[in-house]
Amino acid sequence: MRFVLLLMLIGISSLKAQWLTIDQIPSTNFVYSLYATDEKLYAGTDSVLYHIAKYNGDWEASELPSDLVSSINAIVEFKGKLIVGTMNDRIFVSYDSAKTWANESEGITGLGSVQISDLIVRGDSIYASTMGATVFVANLNNTPLTWKAFNSGLTNGTIENLNIHNGTLYAGGEPNGYLFYNHYGSNIWESEKFGVFAGEVLIMHDFEKNDSMSFAISTYGIHTKDVNGVWKRENLSYGFIGLGKFVTIKNELYAYLTKPNGTKWLKWDANDKKWLEQFTEISKPPTYASVYFNDYLLVGTGSGLWYLEDIYLKNDEPTASPAEFLLEQNYPNPFNPGTTVTVTVNNEQSATLSVYNIVGELVTILHNGTLTSGSHSFVFDASALPSGIYFARLTGELGTQVKKMMYIK
Repeated sequence: MRFVLLLMLIGISSLKAQWLTIDQIPSTNFVYSLYATDEKLYAGTDSVLYHIAKYNGDWEASELPSDLVSSINAIVEFKGKLIVGTMNDRIFVSYDSAKTWANESEGITGLGSVQISDLIVRGDSIYASTMGATVFVANLNNTPLTWKAFNSGLTNGTIENLNIHNGTLYAGGEPNGYLFYNHYGSNIWESEKFGVFAGEVLIMHDFEKNDSMSFAISTYGIHTKDVNGVWKRENLSYGFIGLGKFVTIKNELYAYLTKPNGTKWLKWDANDKKWLEQFTEISKPPTYASVYFNDYLLVGTGSGLWYLEDIYLKNDEPTASPAEFLLEQNYPNPFNPGTTVTVTVNNEQSATLSVYNIVGELVTILHNGTLTSGSHSFVFDASALPSGIYFARLTGELGTQVKKMMYIK
């Protein structure tokens, strides 16, 4: 399927959302990492990095020149440098939009240093965490990148994740319920206990912070710290959590928790200070990564790349009540190759009925002009078009309405 992110899409419904796979990335691939810029989306698999432009194009694949790499675990782009952290061959950098790659790992040494778990940028510095050799730092203005240890104060060699908030770095990996933090300008890591060890390893999978609260996902679940500085573990009754991450969607905080039988999605209710289950559970564990990009929620799993289906077109104008201005669902739906779209208006007015494809391109205009009071039917013939999702969009003096149509040959 040609997957391009639609400019006019703005939402995801937690009630009707269905997860769909992106079949340009084979479902046999594990997608370990996702990264988005203003213009591009990247997905890291075993030794192949997939990328796609925001509004136009197909997925492109770029293979790293290494037989050692078993997974691309982290991706960062900075001033023309595309940097990936890998499992078993450290750091690769591309200066030509993933056309060619160079291994730039000088200075990353020690037991476990070949396994890069995360990358993050602060100022002109990039930090790399490892699965055994703690954290390293490099100056992004230097070519090639050269690294040095950045581990003073760290008490555990394995660091699974790096995060940043207001210039402060946060790192998780200590198996006894500690997180580490490093203030901008300091060379020392400090530690803070966020959970109580209860016999099983207590590792922080991810960290998030806003102006009033802190959040951590661990092998025990989700922990929150309030304005008084007190950590508590939320009583979610999910048991041991193998993987988990936070993702921000339209300024609201979501989290996913992965277990052997699936992935749960939760949303933080800032008013009631509790987590609520959201979306449909993903039955394709494990979930390795997530990103919210151009109004799509995407997740990287052990069965390829998935996204939410229930999306709708942008409507910035006030919409009239159905009695005054109505775009009915096309019939039949799904259809092959023709379907009827019916419009009802209460009063004579000018209106445009258009059809767009999932790329956001205008396919056809079914009507552009005056509609008299009453119902009007228009036929959309898709016989010359590829199968897939299309959107009928009615725009008039009283607002805009949209219906999704499915064409199946």
